[in-house]
Amino acid sequence: MVEAYYCYARWGAKAKINQLEAKYPELLTSILQQQQVEFNRFDSIEKVTQTLISKTKSKTTNTGLSDILDLASLLQAAHAISSTIELEPLLANILQIILTNAGAQKAILLIPEIDQWYLRAIAELTTDGRIETDTNSQLLTTESPVPIRLIQYVKNTQSVVLINKGKTDVAGIIEGYLLTYQPQSVLCMPLLHQGDLVAILYLEHPTTKGVFTTERQTIIQFLCAQAAIALENAQLYELTQQALRDLQQALRDLQQAQLQIVQSEKNVCIRKFTFWYRP
Repeated sequence: MVEAYYCYARWGAKAKINQLEAKYPELLTSILQQQQVEFNRFDSIEKVTQTLISKTKSKTTNTGLSDILDLASLLQAAHAISSTIELEPLLANILQIILTNAGAQKAILLIPEIDQWYLRAIAELTTDGRIETDTNSQLLTTESPVPIRLIQYVKNTQSVVLINKGKTDVAGIIEGYLLTYQPQSVLCMPLLHQGDLVAILYLEHPTTKGVFTTERQTIIQFLCAQAAIALENAQLYELTQQALRDLQQALRDLQQAQLQIVQSEKNVCIRKFTFWYRP
């Protein structure tokens, strides 16, 4: 409900926001309390973030201070995702931000391309606290470092799956990779945009159980909503850029063909001139 509230707010659906506030106040308590911070729900992410930060500068002791800072940090993370338009930097950006906020040690983003799924980006937290990211596209196969049956289940049902201590409510998905490596915390989540499956996010922590708490899942879902929109925009941008490159290449080919025609006609004229006006 919190995720829906923020999505409607970003879309500017004021009537829907008012309806949610009136009908589900008990589910939106944290948000309604944040209204005391006095920011406009329909402002841009940048403006909201700056408002929250400026509010905290004038307060040294306040029970809601940490919540305000957490929200400001979350909005800054969402802005960092939505402000990237090129696909390759966006993939790395999404995983780095989600890995930082999720508590996972490994994050993989899977994206469909022409009826096949690819591991488009992999991020892992190293022992010294750095995040290593690989954006080399890999075809999803039985050898991929993800649980295939789990990925297929999320793809087909478009539902979130949580695995804790090797246990889950979904029957039949604990096999293969999950049995071999036995990660203690796993979260697999679809990235949806306007009802379409844009990508699948796979998160895991190999040794710690209970990592993906309800609060963290809410944060991850919020960031995934921003990521889905950003991915859709980036893919459209990439298609537009490719179409532009194709058009430019076609124009160069046409110009080259025209030059060849002109040169050919010149050669014909020269041969005719040489034939008629030989000394």
